[in-house]
Amino acid sequence: MLIPAWPSFEPLGNLIQFAVLLARAKRKFQPVKDYYRILEVHQEASPDVIERAYKALARKYHPDSCPPEQRVSATMKMQELNEARHVLSDPARRAEYARFRRTEFWRIFWREGLTGLSRRWR
Repeated sequence: MLIPAWPSFEPLGNLIQFAVLLARAKRKFQPVKDYYRILEVHQEASPDVIERAYKALARKYHPDSCPPEQRVSATMKMQELNEARHVLSDPARRAEYARFRRTEFWRIFWREGLTGLSRRWR
């Protein structure tokens, strides 16, 4: 009886790497950022309202208008503001973000229950 030859160990190594990455991804579950909360606008806000809110917050949190000891936190806040504006100003990206938020709602509900939802959306 002939014993079939084992395939090379490279596919098995890739499978193990994939399993490790999957385990890390499950452990590092991070909910999506709430861009509406970052820009302090309602979900149904028009693009003009989003733009005005961005400009007001950009003036408030711009690193050049902050004292030197607060520049790092102001820079991080400006990066968040830019990211939120970038997503919410484009209708296609905004629709994709809304779809992703709906799926995240159910993912949190099934993983953590109502307690997780109450922690996320206060």
